[in-house]
Amino acid sequence: PEILLFSTWSEACQHAAWYFAQEAENAAKGSHWKVVLMMADRAFDCHTNARPKGRGDSRNGGSEWSTQLCELLGLRADALLHLGQYKRALVDACAAVHFVAA
Repeated sequence: PEILLFSTWSEACQHAAWYFAQEAENAAKGSHWKVVLMMADRAFDCHTNARPKGRGDSRNGGSEWSTQLCELLGLRADALLHLGQYKRALVDACAAVHFVAA
């Protein structure tokens, strides 16, 4: 097994978010929407743990964080649409628009 070391909790969460987002994208290619939603939810949890203040976080990488979160929410909205959860999909789509860089 591969062991990764991180210097901060935020870095570990950011890497986990990236990993789960990649797994969600792979599942979407096969139209496995329940798996997409599960992986996207995990990625979202890790992503928000990495930067709990969102764009108000003064650390480097804020614009990349916003872009990744926007893409993640879009992927989650797509999965919710395919699963017939239209209201939740609309909420995620609206939230994704909030994180689009101005």
